[in-house]
Amino acid sequence: MINYIDSKEYNIKSIRKSIGIISQKPDFFNISLRENLLMETNKKYSDAQLIEFLKDIDLDIDINDLNENIGVQGSKYSGDQKQRIGIILTLLSDCNVILFDEPTSALDDYTERKTIDIILKLGFGKTLIFITHKPAILEHVDKIITLENQKNKFD
Repeated sequence: MINYIDSKEYNIKSIRKSIGIISQKPDFFNISLRENLLMETNKKYSDAQLIEFLKDIDLDIDINDLNENIGVQGSKYSGDQKQRIGIILTLLSDCNVILFDEPTSALDDYTERKTIDIILKLGFGKTLIFITHKPAILEHVDKIITLENQKNKFD
């Protein structure tokens, strides 16, 4: 059941399209950074907005970087940079539900705080689900569910 409606009543494609997943190692296409960021959204974002979002998570990006090909699997960027770009990409998508798998695992404390701020800002109005061990994220959630041996330990 989803929103008290039998899941058989839903179109599986539209459900999949409304759920975004950001893993520890996000996937990218071998196209420009701009094209990767805007691939899954129908909204219009200016270059200035994209640069601002990326600077908000401590990435020094300019217009030339937006136009450059990011390489196979984002090879132009380091692991923590790819993780932050993946977060922005997913937050800009048209997804209503976003599952974050250890979204700040590769980040230092300062960058983690900035990234959490942008997640909360751009994720406002969306359902955000975090799989994490990081206390900095846990202090922003409404509910914590702990799994132990594949069972809900605490609710």
